[in-house]
Order: sequence, then C-alpha cells, then structure tokens
Amino acid sequence: MPHLQKIAEKYPEDQVKILSMNAINPAGQAKAEAKRYKIEFPVLVCRRTKLVRDYEVTKLPHLFIIDSEGVIQSSELFLKEKDIEKVLDDLLARQAKECAEGVESGE
Repeated sequence: MPHLQKIAEKYPEDQVKILSMNAINPAGQAKAEAKRYKIEFPVLVCRRTKLVRDYEVTKLPHLFIIDSEGVIQSSELFLKEKDIEKVLDDLLARQAKECAEGVESGE
C-alpha cells in the first residue's frame, strides 16, 4: 500500500483518486495497517461483500483503474508502482487528447 500512497501524492486529486479495498482483515486491523503505512486515501473494509463478488476479486492485491466514466481500464494483479504510473499516464494522456479534439471540433 505505500506505493499507492506515493501515487496518490503524485497525481492531482481531480485527475486520480485512490481507494483501497481490504477484503481480508477486520476493520480494526485494516485501520491499524493504514495508520502504520501513513495511508491518507480511503480504505474500505469489504470482506465477503457484494462489491468483492461483483468485481470478481479472487486474489490480492488486485488493482482496478477506472476512468472518469466509470469504465474499468485496467484490472491487474501485483502491479508495481512504475507499471501503475504508466497505465495512469497513458489514460490521462488519452483523455487529454480526446478533450482537446472535442474542443477543436466544437463538441
């Protein structure tokens, strides 16, 4: 989780929001871990919930990158910090390009 905190600090909050789902530990333990690692983004405790089933989380850590439209752009296990940053940078660049093209075409 510390690498996710670094990513949360690197990107503006209006472009990237980090949420963590703890699907293993009880709430108290999840809170203690977040404090120990100085995690400032929300940590949701969702053991055996509909959310875990809906997203088909079967192994951990599982990372989802969801765009501003709510579409899953990446669903990966065990991504390293540099790999997460690459996916985010590519997604943000694509969104900026689409936005610029929309402005140019008058949309």
